[in-house]
Amino acid sequence: MEEQLPRTCKVHFEDHNQLHLFALTIAPEDGFWSGGKFKFYVNVPEEYNIVVSSQFDLQRFFIFIYY
Repeated sequence: MEEQLPRTCKVHFEDHNQLHLFALTIAPEDGFWSGGKFKFYVNVPEEYNIVVSSQFDLQRFFIFIYY
């Protein structure tokens, strides 16, 4: 999986025997979020095609949309 990610993304497996649980860190190099680091924990259930995966972020951030 790591070979397919852009260089701004890192994946970390705490337990290499449980590949369905991992942390994903995204660090944009440009744009509004440049310089930030956003870490998500992802849990992909064994019934993936039937049950939706869950993820949550460790930081709270808000997106403001101006019209």
